[in-house]
Formats: sequence, C-alpha cells, structure tokens
Amino acid sequence: MGLRSVRPKFSLVLAGDPDDAAARLSTAAREADVRVTGRHASVGVGVSVRKRWSPVIQIEFEPDERGTLARGVVGPRPAVWTFYTPFSRATSRSPAPSRSWWA
Repeated sequence: MGLRSVRPKFSLVLAGDPDDAAARLSTAAREADVRVTGRHASVGVGVSVRKRWSPVIQIEFEPDERGTLARGVVGPRPAVWTFYTPFSRATSRSPAPSRSWWA
C-alpha cells in the first residue's frame, strides 16, 4: 500500500470568498472537532466518539474565479501519522519515493 492510498485528496468549488467559506465551516460543524486558522481548517471526529484511528480532514481555502476552491486531504491524526510513516517505510520492500507524494 503506497502513501497515496493512505491520504486521499479532494477538491470542491464553493460559493463566496475563502474567508467566508472557512467561517461557514466552523459554524456548520457542531459534532466535529473543527479548528479554523485563517484559510486553513482541520476537521476531526468529535472527542466523545474519537478512536485512535479516527481520520482528520485538512482543508485549504483558495480564491478561484468561480468562487472558492477547497482542497482537502483525508488522513490519520498527526500523532498516528508520525508513527505510521517510518514504520511503513521500514517494512516496505520498495525504496523511499524519489518525488513528492503531494504531486
């Protein structure tokens, strides 16, 4: 399993400007753990139902000619990711990728 399959990406076009889209997200998500800093948002599972393997969505809001482009990456919480990456590389048979996996 490669790193691409662990962290799926998505993008959406939203109405309004990026700051407005970030503000709407923080008010709409009541049960989730939402942290908005400027044009970046982190959305996780609420504390009451969170498990060790619960995912987090990192979203960046960017201006676009159609409104706001929201680019997101779904993956494990940073503490889990910090453990998984070296473990995955140590146990894989292939060498570390030579180019960025964000591409």
